Amino acid sequence: MNLPRWIARLRDTSHTSASSVPSPDQATLQQLLAIGLLEIARHGSQRSYHVSDPAAFQLWVDRKYPPHTEPTADQGLRAQNIIRARDSKAGKRTHEQHAVLMRWFAHDPSHPLAAWTATFGVASCTNTTLAALPLPSAWQLITVENWESFMGLAYDSPPIPIMAVYTGGQIADAVIAGVAALPPPQKAVHFGDYDWAGVSIFRRLATAIPHMTFYIPPDIDTLFTRYGNHALITNQSPLALLPSDTPEVQHIIRLISLHNSGLEQEIVSPPAMA
Repeated sequence: MNLPRWIARLRDTSHTSASSVPSPDQATLQQLLAIGLLEIARHGSQRSYHVSDPAAFQLWVDRKYPPHTEPTADQGLRAQNIIRARDSKAGKRTHEQHAVLMRWFAHDPSHPLAAWTATFGVASCTNTTLAALPLPSAWQLITVENWESFMGLAYDSPPIPIMAVYTGGQIADAVIAGVAALPPPQKAVHFGDYDWAGVSIFRRLATAIPHMTFYIPPDIDTLFTRYGNHALITNQSPLALLPSDTPEVQHIIRLISLHNSGLEQEIVSPPAMA
């Protein structure tokens, strides 16, 4: 992705005029203002933008506009992914097969997935074998971003079985496609971090599983006030509101922008799934 001139000017001189920002880049501008990397300065009738934290702005530029190198023919899929995404574990372009870690909660302890969860803590398969899972006609899905929250789930004999799937951050597209191809769950909930990355993960899941919801605790505003952490979003690219965003997602985006902070999932109790 080419670096726009106005962003290059901000990086090099820490300021640029309002007129230098083209209309297609207004969403990016609003993101930078929302997270506090830019400030508005006025000189009479003229307006300009100034970088509030050059070091943080440089990090944002490096993340959003990484240098691009074409992969050579002899590089494998993992090496190509590192070149494209600067991270072999970026999730979207990695391997063709992935391990899917899950936990199964049900009133029937003899169910194979329930037995594996009770004995070993987790059950697992590959994304290519998800379709062979012995799912009942009625079941629920919860996707969980972080390991501590995933292992801390405890649903005691729910009337409708619950499958918890560990996303481990940016879940692979192949895993999302595999889960989306399963018989539709009665309820689908994502439980993740409340930061730009968490919203991005939910959007990817919701695109494949349209009735999936983003769990928002009732005291989310208070939690952001007490525990919001700016460091959680320092190296993340901010997001703009999309027409497809649910009211819950819109609320989280506004809280992140308002507090200029994120909220770790581990602070929040898991959602009720009964």
